[in-house]
Amino acid sequence: MKDTFSYEAPLGLIGTLADKLFLKRYMHTFIEMRANELKKIAEQKKHSYLMR
Repeated sequence: MKDTFSYEAPLGLIGTLADKLFLKRYMHTFIEMRANELKKIAEQKKHSYLMR
């Protein structure tokens, strides 16, 4: 599965600068961590169904 995420930083030039300095890396890390947590939850639920 592949998710696509797009965003646009607000505030014109200031937003563009913030995006280049830290926002892009932050969003990538945030989404990656969230995906890993969702995977853990899904795997736990799958495992609990198999144990019944």
